[in-house]
Amino acid sequence: MPNELKRQNCTHECAQGHCPFVNDPQNPRRYVCLKCGLERSLDKYETENPPVLALILTAIILFMLVL
Repeated sequence: MPNELKRQNCTHECAQGHCPFVNDPQNPRRYVCLKCGLERSLDKYETENPPVLALILTAIILFMLVL
């Protein structure tokens, strides 16, 4: 996949939130802007790291219960 499709910030005139998004034919939960290549996904944890977040929250809760 070309690098221009992996941008996370719009650098063109469609930066005002008016990107003309289209569905990716291989992944219906992924959208790409036709003008700038800005990529959006409906997958909840595509760019985040949920296991680390869950471990931190679990450790905090367990620590609070022990005290």
